[in-house]
Amino acid sequence: MADTLEMKFFLMRKRVSDAVALAQRAVERNAQVAYFYYVMSLTTDMPAGLRACKKGLKCRQITPFVRTALLMRAVDHAAQLGISKLADVTIVKASVREEAVAFLVSAQEDAKTFISVAPPDSRHMPKMLDWSIMLTLALRGKEVSTDLSEF
Repeated sequence: MADTLEMKFFLMRKRVSDAVALAQRAVERNAQVAYFYYVMSLTTDMPAGLRACKKGLKCRQITPFVRTALLMRAVDHAAQLGISKLADVTIVKASVREEAVAFLVSAQEDAKTFISVAPPDSRHMPKMLDWSIMLTLALRGKEVSTDLSEF
């Protein structure tokens, strides 16, 4: 509890790096607290943030708020990683494209999960709906019907 309160204090004071460092130490002591992973997901290192989200979502006891927060962060991290890999025109390897598509598919699945479990008035719902639509268009392309019945 003390770690959680201290992390919240750091976050309220906009000391995110201190909160992330404390969360990393706290996970070493107790790896089953999903809130620690949420705080770790706030890092600017997107791959590390995505890993933290995925580990946090696997925790057995997780509150609905932390679950939706982790899903939202996972969508953001995975989508940004996928887009940045596709946007890097200097790398044209098939393996890089496959990795980018894997990130986008992961983001799409997490967005669908968020939409199905979050309350309809969630403040992040419009953002997740936008991501879901954009990822569907990006991944399915010409397979999307002209009447957009998929949405």
